[in-house]
Amino acid sequence: FEKKEEFYNYQRSLNYTALDGTKVKSESEREILNFFLMHNLNGKRINVVYENPAEWMKYKDKNGKEYTPKPDFYFPDFDVYLEHWAIGKNGKVPRWFSGDNPTKEYIETMNIKKEKYNSNNKILFETSQADFEGNVLYKVLGERFIKAITDKRQNKEFKLSLISYNELVERVWEDCKEFVKTISANISKFIVIAKTYRLYPLDIESTLNKERWSPKQICFAKIANIIYVKYQKELEKNNHIDFSDMIN
Repeated sequence: FEKKEEFYNYQRSLNYTALDGTKVKSESEREILNFFLMHNLNGKRINVVYENPAEWMKYKDKNGKEYTPKPDFYFPDFDVYLEHWAIGKNGKVPRWFSGDNPTKEYIETMNIKKEKYNSNNKILFETSQADFEGNVLYKVLGERFIKAITDKRQNKEFKLSLISYNELVERVWEDCKEFVKTISANISKFIVIAKTYRLYPLDIESTLNKERWSPKQICFAKIANIIYVKYQKELEKNNHIDFSDMIN
């Protein structure tokens, strides 16, 4: 991307990826995450975690199988949760849901989760697919979020404010830079794993040409292989071996 705004527009065009790069399961969940990214609370960025496992919510289904739910959104600064239920205006789940009676099964699970919130004295606020379909999702999100955190801290006032477009572009760019920082660590892991399986740069190049890989896999492997070649030459130049070489 030549400009920060180009990256922002790219992120905005993705259906199941929020502006900060988080992969989500629906367009409505993407809009929820984007809402909190586009707003400040009392002048500061809102800390929100997507699908973090909640051990305190563990339950067993009718067949005795144990589940650890992942609440849709968690706000750790307030210990408050948001669940976005997939129930539309027609009172049913989307058609692509599987099962003999997907709506009935979904509502049963939804009720189990709600009971867990109640029995563990957790503050929960809710939205649904009906809000998304009715184009009121942003409105109810702000109202219900403020109410939930105010109930948690009754002695404090909270105000949501929409950040400027330029600030949003900068915020998305900063998240991109944080992601880029992980690439070097991933390349390091890639090289260690490749060497452990005795795959060297020429082997990887051959594998890329002969087998089918996704565009993302190909792009990453080509970048990693450039570093791998330089790394191997550096070892050979100094007559060194690394831990993977020792294992082999």
